[in-house]
Amino acid sequence: MQLRRWRSSTAGQPTHEVIAVIRKINPCLFEASSRFPPRDELLVQFPLRVTENYLFKEGMGNATRRFVFDADAIATLKDKAKSKSVPNPSRTEALSAFIWKSYTEACRSLSALPRPSVSVHAVNIRQRTEPRFSRYSIGNLWMNAMTACELADTKIELNDLVSLTRESFTNINNDYLKAFQGENGSQELSGSLLKQLVEIGSRNPEIFLFSSWLQFDLNAVDFGWGKPIWVGLTGEVGRPRGWTNVTFFKQTEKNNEVEVWMTLDEKIMSVVERNAEFCKFSTPNPSIFVPHASS
Repeated sequence: MQLRRWRSSTAGQPTHEVIAVIRKINPCLFEASSRFPPRDELLVQFPLRVTENYLFKEGMGNATRRFVFDADAIATLKDKAKSKSVPNPSRTEALSAFIWKSYTEACRSLSALPRPSVSVHAVNIRQRTEPRFSRYSIGNLWMNAMTACELADTKIELNDLVSLTRESFTNINNDYLKAFQGENGSQELSGSLLKQLVEIGSRNPEIFLFSSWLQFDLNAVDFGWGKPIWVGLTGEVGRPRGWTNVTFFKQTEKNNEVEVWMTLDEKIMSVVERNAEFCKFSTPNPSIFVPHASS
């Protein structure tokens, strides 16, 4: 929304249209903070700092790669991911479960004693509360949906991972979020985070983070010189301290095609890149250049 407002004010859009957008946004500036009052307390900061230690690593050898999954690949993965419990997997569920499966299999191959594998999805909570938040609501309105896979000597099935992922999404609902609202909400949230961290930390798992930007529609933002043909992602990668084992999804200019940015431990990445099944469905770093139409 902020990008579109910025676009409207810089691309020569009529003033009355810009004002109309601002009027939609302004009433929502404090909507989130009124229901989730901000707190700056040790009780809140401590679990967040512990969480950061899981997400950011010091001096690790990481690698970042870009892959594209076309519409046919995604349709096939969605079909493979179907089950009685999830007959209609979304592209995010199917694709993230497939990639998580590839990561987990890579970890298995690298260790005689593989650790449990946990996927963590950033979930937008704007549409999961009652009453729902406006799409213009300002704030970090997201929560982590965690899914654990114990590494037994059994084959990892895609549809099983999708079922686990769907369950973790479904659990973030209005009843769950009610406890974190109001004056005591920060204490409840801290307690919930600490409980998750203790449970996860006791098993010393491999943690893989996923964030889907597929609904952001970044390719539609026009600042006056045309819509972008490509929007890339960037960020610090592992040195000296940065994201590790993180995966982002974004839309390409083509319908139903997904661009995936992966930052992994170099050893894990090396195995994933050689995984025959992964290579079958993905295209590594395809050209972003679009040829001009002939006149």
